[in-house]
Amino acid sequence: MGLEIKTPDGNVLMHAGGAYDPVKAHEYYMRTRHLKGRKKGSSYTVSTGSGRTVLTQDQLNEQKVNVDKRIKEIQGKLHELNKKLKEKMAEARKSEQDAKKGPTAADKREKAKNDKKYRDKHQQELSTKAKADSKSSGGSSSSKKSDTSVEGLKKTIARVKQNLSAAVEKQRALATATKN
Repeated sequence: MGLEIKTPDGNVLMHAGGAYDPVKAHEYYMRTRHLKGRKKGSSYTVSTGSGRTVLTQDQLNEQKVNVDKRIKEIQGKLHELNKKLKEKMAEARKSEQDAKKGPTAADKREKAKNDKKYRDKHQQELSTKAKADSKSSGGSSSSKKSDTSVEGLKKTIARVKQNLSAAVEKQRALATATKN
């Protein structure tokens, strides 16, 4: 064996069941020191909202491409929804203006003519209905016109904007990935 190394309390330093041999350990180190190498630029660390992820260069590039594609899709959808919203709002304004104008003289004459024909043809039904209505003095319900499609589009736009901001955050995280 070689040189025995003792600890301060007088015990012999052992390694793998035998006494520690510093010469043999140095020879082993010299033989194996060149076998292991650092892989330069092999991985990147990406900070996301849920923690850190380690990716290879190929994975990082693939994710960047996917995120860019997703952002473009979301921006296209947002542009389309804004266009639809403008159209719906224009329709709503036009219908409000038409409702304020009221019927024209020709429309009134046509309606009166059709009403007279209907009354002449359904005289018995109308009299029965009038009697039934007079017996039940129920309140009349007024229905408000609400354009839910405009509100629905606004909610959808808000959701799409949230998705867009999340995708942009992911793109920023990938852009600031650090080499390990």
